[in-house]
Amino acid sequence: MRGFFRTIGFVLLLCVVLLDLLLRRPRSIAQRAAWMQKWSIRFLRYVGLNVDIPHPAPTSGAMVCNHLTYLDILVLGAQRPTVMVAKSEVRRWPLIGTITAGAGTIYVERERSSSAAAAAEQMAEAVRSGVFLLFFPEGTSGDSTEVLPFRSPLFQPLIEAAVPIWPAHLSYNVPPCPGRDWIIQNKICFWGEMNVIPHLVGMLQLRDVSCTLRYSQQPVVAHDRKVAAHRCHEIVEAMHREAYRQGYKEKPSADRVDAVGSAPAPRTSPANRFLVPSA
Repeated sequence: MRGFFRTIGFVLLLCVVLLDLLLRRPRSIAQRAAWMQKWSIRFLRYVGLNVDIPHPAPTSGAMVCNHLTYLDILVLGAQRPTVMVAKSEVRRWPLIGTITAGAGTIYVERERSSSAAAAAEQMAEAVRSGVFLLFFPEGTSGDSTEVLPFRSPLFQPLIEAAVPIWPAHLSYNVPPCPGRDWIIQNKICFWGEMNVIPHLVGMLQLRDVSCTLRYSQQPVVAHDRKVAAHRCHEIVEAMHREAYRQGYKEKPSADRVDAVGSAPAPRTSPANRFLVPSA
């Protein structure tokens, strides 16, 4: 019942956020990003997620990060005023769509090249406003076993504006227990064809969930979007290996059998969660 009642509380908190948005009506990019940071912090407190940041955070530029779950947005949005790039479908989600729009999210339609061009202009404007820009270049969320290849189109406006690009890596953990890997991959990570409501209920049942956010200590500077995407991927992949090496968890094999005895589902899916468009 813990997960059920906490999910109700989570939805009520979303309603409070929506009311606050309607009353305050932040206008500028900086105001919207600051509003997003404030509420990201409050949601993290409600969820009870402990975030460890072993290295100093960058102070300006754009951030690219591996993508595991909707919690990623709260973790990254809580660090500093941030504008997120997301797929256009998010705009139509009940409550979430209104809230993300109010937070200044830049939406991209995969099938329209004009949408990507408009998003690039908005990204450049956000950077000029002094807020952090965030997107997930894998293009979909995964189950934490690997870092998927990075897609390059949204690197282009950053290169044209000479914006420093900071790779980052997220990993989640729970206290040692039977089936810990399965819990992380299926109760925390949100991927494939998972349904958001059952997943949210299951996630909110958990106790003592922690997250480690690692930043690269040097930005990526390149003159070609594909080179930039490749370099960022190499850095994030190295941080991913470091997370495992430090004992975050034992990396499972591809043919692992999960904690309930059934074969694991495919680790990724075309069903994108917070998408950046493909090349």
